[in-house]
Amino acid sequence: MKTGMLVALGVIAVATVWGCGSSDSTGGGTTPAGGGSGGSATGGSAGAATGGSAGAATGGSAGAATGGSAGAATGGSAGAATGGTGGGGADFWTDTYNPSGSPNPASGQHRPGDDCLNCHTGGGAPAWLFGGTIYLAGGGAAAHVQVGVKDANGLYTAYSATNGNFWVPKTSQTVDWANAEIRVRDANGESIMNGAGEAGCNSCHTGAQQLVAP
Repeated sequence: MKTGMLVALGVIAVATVWGCGSSDSTGGGTTPAGGGSGGSATGGSAGAATGGSAGAATGGSAGAATGGSAGAATGGSAGAATGGTGGGGADFWTDTYNPSGSPNPASGQHRPGDDCLNCHTGGGAPAWLFGGTIYLAGGGAAAHVQVGVKDANGLYTAYSATNGNFWVPKTSQTVDWANAEIRVRDANGESIMNGAGEAGCNSCHTGAQQLVAP
C-alpha cells in the first residue's frame, strides 16, 4: 500500500514538471517574432523617403533659372541699340539730293568769286542770309551743288547756279556762325566745312582757298 501511493505521487510530479516547461516555451517564441517586425518597419522606409527627394529638388532648378536668362538679355540688346545710328548726313539734310537742283535765276547772274555780302545786305541789292561761289576740283564753276548751313534755329540750303554762285534770301532770320555746321554735296558725295563760317563765303574762300565741290 505504501509502495503504490509513492508510485502515484511520482507520476503526478513528473506530469507537473513537463507541463510548466511546455507553457514557458510557447511564451518565449512570441517575443522574438514581435521584435523582428518592428525593426524592419522602422529602419527601411524612413531613410529612403528622407534622402532621395530633397536633394534632387534643390540642386536642379535653381541653377538652370539663374544661368540662362540673365546672360541672353544683357548681351543682345545693348549691342544692337548702340551700333545703328548716324553716318551719311542723315541727321543734317532734310531732303534728298537733286542732281538737277538750281537757283532762280539759274545763271547766277554776275561776279562769281566776289564777296556777295559787299552788296547783298539790304540796300540796293536783295539781302542774303549767306552767299558765295563753288568750283569744280579741276577748275571752273560747279553747278547743281547743294550748300547747307545748320545751327540751333534750323537748316538753310541753296543749289549753285551755272556760274557756281549760290545764295539764300534773308528775311528776319540770322545764323549763329560760331556754332553752325556747313556741308556741301553733289552726285560725287558730301564735304563738311571745318571752322566758323561767314555770311559772305567768298570773303574767306578765295584764291587757293576757293570753295570746291566734292
